[in-house]
Amino acid sequence: FIDLDGTLTELQKRHYEVYSRCARQFKGQLIGVDEYWHDKRANVSWHDLLTKSNIDPEQESVFLSEFAKLMESPEMLRFDSLLPSARDTLESLSKTNELVLVSLRRNRENLIRQLDELDIARYFLTIVSGHSETKEDVLKKKADLISSLGDYVGAIIIGDTEADISVGKHLGIKTVAVLSGMRD
Repeated sequence: FIDLDGTLTELQKRHYEVYSRCARQFKGQLIGVDEYWHDKRANVSWHDLLTKSNIDPEQESVFLSEFAKLMESPEMLRFDSLLPSARDTLESLSKTNELVLVSLRRNRENLIRQLDELDIARYFLTIVSGHSETKEDVLKKKADLISSLGDYVGAIIIGDTEADISVGKHLGIKTVAVLSGMRD
């Protein structure tokens, strides 16, 4: 089971571009890209990021709604690129394993389109996706997506966030954490 964003793709450009557009829309003051990524990787709350950006934290739910809509738009997805060794890794792993992409993206159609544009859809036997509206339900949603596929004995999970690792522990699946994504 492989996560996409941050595990196979470099999402920093897209994430910061979406933040920048939303911050300007809300008449905020942008924080620099390095500070933004330091805070995101340290799991700083949106409340605190908005405060740093001179955006009223009371606007958090509206800001995040706009952020979510823009984040998975085809225009923004074009900011993503494959990590340097992603294609070679998928090629190698797919020769001896059945690869399953597990994504918490909201828009499945744009997910599939992006996988095709990146020319990596062919490596996956199955692509499962779904979204949780709350941070607390992320683990449950990801676990449900994996469990829906049936037997996962002998499987591994490869991901870049604490959610990926927690799901593996919850389901009793070996996990591999990569350092290329959202968390340190």
